[in-house]
Amino acid sequence: MSELPSQFVKRGIWTNLEQGPVLGQTITTDIGTGTVVIALLAVLSSIGTAHLWHLLVFVYHQSRANGQHRDALFRQQQATLRTLPTPSTLLAEAIKSWWAWRNKADSALSRSLLQGSLALLCTLASLSASILSSWVITSSNIEVLVDSPHCGVTPTSSIYQANLVQVTHTYASECYQNMTSLPQRCNNIFTRPNIPLVTSYTDCPFLPSMCVHGTNDPPAVSIDSGLVSVRGAFGLNIASHDDMRYRRRTTCAVLPTEGHTSIINASDFPTGIRGKQDFPGEQLILYHYGQQPLNGEWANTTAFHSLLASNLSRQCGLLSQISYQSPIFQEEYTSFEPMQEMKRDDADIALMGVFKYATEYLTPVDDLVFSAHRESSTVYVGVDGGNATFYLSDTPGTFIGCTAQYQFCIAENCTPLGGLPADILDIFPMTSNIQAALLELFVNVSFSFDISTQRDDQLNALTFTQDGTVKSMPDNQWVVETQYWEYNVWASIQGAISDYAIGPAVRAPSEESMVGKPVTDGEKALCNAQKMRKAGGFVNINCFGLVFIVVVSCTFMALDIGLLHFLIYLSKFRRALAPRSDRWIQDGVLQLQRRAYEGQGQGTWTNLDQEIPLTVEKELLSDLQNNTNAPAQSKGPPNQESKAAIEPNSLSTPTQLEDSSVQGSVATGPIARTPLSQQTQQDLNGSPSPTRMSFAIPEPPQVGTMNATGLGRTVSIDRGHDLPAGGTATSDAPDRH
Repeated sequence: MSELPSQFVKRGIWTNLEQGPVLGQTITTDIGTGTVVIALLAVLSSIGTAHLWHLLVFVYHQSRANGQHRDALFRQQQATLRTLPTPSTLLAEAIKSWWAWRNKADSALSRSLLQGSLALLCTLASLSASILSSWVITSSNIEVLVDSPHCGVTPTSSIYQANLVQVTHTYASECYQNMTSLPQRCNNIFTRPNIPLVTSYTDCPFLPSMCVHGTNDPPAVSIDSGLVSVRGAFGLNIASHDDMRYRRRTTCAVLPTEGHTSIINASDFPTGIRGKQDFPGEQLILYHYGQQPLNGEWANTTAFHSLLASNLSRQCGLLSQISYQSPIFQEEYTSFEPMQEMKRDDADIALMGVFKYATEYLTPVDDLVFSAHRESSTVYVGVDGGNATFYLSDTPGTFIGCTAQYQFCIAENCTPLGGLPADILDIFPMTSNIQAALLELFVNVSFSFDISTQRDDQLNALTFTQDGTVKSMPDNQWVVETQYWEYNVWASIQGAISDYAIGPAVRAPSEESMVGKPVTDGEKALCNAQKMRKAGGFVNINCFGLVFIVVVSCTFMALDIGLLHFLIYLSKFRRALAPRSDRWIQDGVLQLQRRAYEGQGQGTWTNLDQEIPLTVEKELLSDLQNNTNAPAQSKGPPNQESKAAIEPNSLSTPTQLEDSSVQGSVATGPIARTPLSQQTQQDLNGSPSPTRMSFAIPEPPQVGTMNATGLGRTVSIDRGHDLPAGGTATSDAPDRH
C-alpha cells in the first residue's frame, strides 16, 4: 500500500463536506504557491492586529479623556497613548513611568500596572493570532481529493485480488496492531489508518461438539467492527444524508480433528480431484467438515493433505473454503456445504485449514492449532556440543471454523446480522443515488475480500519461524492468527474502496478490460468523493480562514484609518463628541510640538483643530530650546490670567513684545514675559476665551504711553490720564481661529 500518486490529486477548490459547507471550503495547491500565501497571511495578520491595537488604544484614551483636572502622570500616560505605541513599547513605558513616579504620584504602581497588563495581554494575543493564521494552511499529511480518469468498479478477478492482497498484507501487519503510536507510513495513505476492531471471547458459533475447548472458556473468539460510518472510516467526501453504516463480525473457533479425518493411499484418490500424480507409497489425510458435491463419491471430503509433504516441507501453509448464506452467491461461486452441525442461516461459513508440515519447535507448544509435543526423532548437535531436543506438531493440520456476518444501515433502517446479501438494493429500495452506489460497492468489495481469501504467507506464525524452526510460540496463537486474518480483510477493504476512485486498472493494468465503468449518477459521484492522505508536495488552504483573515484585517485597517475622521465629522452634529475627539487631537505629538514652539514664541499657526497644525507659508522655525537650568515657575490653575510685570525704573527704552497672537511695544520700559497665545490659553482653560494681558504698573516718575498691537487692533494706555499710580492696564483681544 503506497501513497496516492501526485497525478491523481485534485488541484483547486473543493469542499470537505465532513467539515461543513462553509468551513470545509478548501484550496489544494502546490507547495510553492502555499509558501507565498503563508507569507502574505502572516503579513496581513500582523497588519490587522496592529490596527486592532490602535483601535483599542484609541478607545482607552477616549474613555479617560473626561476633561477633569488630573496629575502629571495621567497627562503623560495620555500623551503616551496618543502616540499609538506598540504593545511592547507601552509595556516598557508603563514600567518606566511607575519607576519615575513611584514616590511622587498616588497609586503609581496600580495605574501603571493597568496599562502594562493591557499591553502584555495584547502582545500575547498578537502572537497567538500569528500562530493561528498559520493553521489556515496545512502542508503536512494533508487530506486531498482523488481525481482520476481511471475510476471504475472493482473487478472480482484473481489477478487484481492477488495484487491488492500482496500490499495490504504488509499494511495490516504494521497499521492494525494495538500500538500506541503507529508508524508514520500508516498515517500517509488513508484518512484513517485503520478501522477499530473489538476482540472478545464468546460461545461456540456452531454446535458445542464442533468447538475445541482450551484454557479459555468460552471457546470462540469474536472480532467485531460495530456499525462504522463509511463516510468517516473510509474517507468518503459525501453529505451526511448520503452516508451509510457498515458492520462486519467474524466469530471463529478451533474445530475438532478426531472423528473428522481419515488416511488413505494417494493412489486411491482420484487424480482429477487432486490435480497431480501421486508418489509411490504416498498417503493422504482427508478432512470431513462438509460436502463437496462436485467430488462425486468423495463428496464428503472437504480438504485433503499429503503426509509426504508434511514430512518434507518445514513451512506452514493455509487452505480455505467458504459457504454463502445467499443462494445466489452459493450457486454461482462455491459448491462447499458445511456439515449439519456447522450450518447457520444467519452467517457465511468459512473453513481455514492450517498445515504445519515438518516445522520444528524448540519448546513444547500448547496452542490449540500449533500444538507440538512430539519429540523429534532427529538428534541435532547443539552449539555447545550437546544434543538438543525438538518438537513436532501433534497433527499435520488443524481447521478453524468461522462465521462471517454483515450488517448494513441506511439512516435508522438496518439489516439483521447475516451473511453477505446479493440483493442489497431490494432490501433498501428507497435510497439516494449515492447510497445505492455505496451499497453495491461494499457488497462487491466484501465478496472479493473475506477471511477465505487469505494466502499461505498470511500466517502470523511465520514471524516466529526461522529456517523452519520456531523458538517459542504463545498458547493463544490461534487467536492471534484469527485477528491477523481479519486485519488483512479490513486493510483489503480499505484498499479496494479507494481503488474505485483511483482506478483498479492502476493497480492491475492487465485487468483494465474487466473494470466496470461507472454508469449511474451515484457511481459517477463516488468517482469524485474519495479523500486520501498526502504527506508532502501539496498544501491545503482553508478558504474560510483565508477570507476571515483578509476581511477582518482590512476591517480593522479601515476603522483605524477612518474612525477619527468620522467622529470629527459626527461631532459637527453631536457636540457631546467634540471635546473627547479634540483631546485626542491636542494630545498628538504634532500639536504638542506646536505648543512647545508657541511657548518659545515661534511660528504663526493655523489648522489648530486638526491632527497636523500648519504655519504660514515658508515660515522658518529654530530648534526648540532646552532650558534645563531655568528656575522652576509655579503656575496657577487653568483660567488664571497671565500677567507680565513691568520692571520699575526701567521704562526708558522701547522693548518689542512678541507672541504668536500678540505683539506690543512699550515706550517707557521692557516687558518681563511674553503672554500666551489665544490657542495656548484655550488649551489651558478648556474653552475659548479672549487673550487677556495684565500689566502691573509701579509708581511712575513720568507720564508714558504704550501701544499694544495684537490681532489687528491697537490699545493705547495713557499713564497720565487713564490710570492712577500703581494701577493696571488690560487688553481684551478677540478670539482667533
